[in-house]
Amino acid sequence: MCLQHQDLVIVTVQVQILMDPDQSQFLAMFSATPGSESEQKLLSLASLSDVSPRHRRSTS
Repeated sequence: MCLQHQDLVIVTVQVQILMDPDQSQFLAMFSATPGSESEQKLLSLASLSDVSPRHRRSTS
């Protein structure tokens, strides 16, 4: 699957979707091939997010 982000042009990702038993909620996980240009773009995008491992809030 290809996604287009306004700052990162096109990123090629694999998608896994997990559904709950009632199918009222789902979780979509996007990943890129390790070492690829798309992985570098996703890591760059994640570094801008509050939920990236580098910016994770402390729970204490």
